[in-house]
Amino acid sequence: AGASLDKADVLLETLPADMAGVAAARARSATYRSLVALHGDAARDEPRQLQDKAETLLDAASPGARDERWFEAQRELRLAQLDLADTSGERARIPGLVARARADRQAWPDGRAARFEARLDDAIHRYFRALHVAEFANDGEGDFEQALALHLEAEADFDALLAERRDDPGVLYRAAWNLADGFVA
Repeated sequence: AGASLDKADVLLETLPADMAGVAAARARSATYRSLVALHGDAARDEPRQLQDKAETLLDAASPGARDERWFEAQRELRLAQLDLADTSGERARIPGLVARARADRQAWPDGRAARFEARLDDAIHRYFRALHVAEFANDGEGDFEQALALHLEAEADFDALLAERRDDPGVLYRAAWNLADGFVA
């Protein structure tokens, strides 16, 4: 993955920064690199630095350049930030990240909020909220019952999504984590 991202970055560097889609592509590359560093390399600081870079690239894009590619790059960054918060033991950050992702959705172009990916995000956000509640619901004490209810709601969401796209690897991956964290741990 790293070698492919290296090739993509070399190509992206030859393009003008203000060219349509370039900021989003550079941000996506930084986001994907953060996930490789987080999950593949078990790096500690690099994932956050790469996510900060992706955020800076997205923020620098003019409002007129914020097309579908830009919104998808922003969406992927928010999901990567949630993964980092969970994996790095910073679950206290989850509510703020979910709130940011939901605020981002308010600016999405017409029709995007009704798409499959938006419904998938809702299920993923519910899963992450369950992780947070399990640890912090009551003044730093977890609330197992409330967390379980959120995991069950997320499970129903994932099941509905899988009824639409039975073999979608992204949904299967997230549904498996919900099951593991909600019912095995």
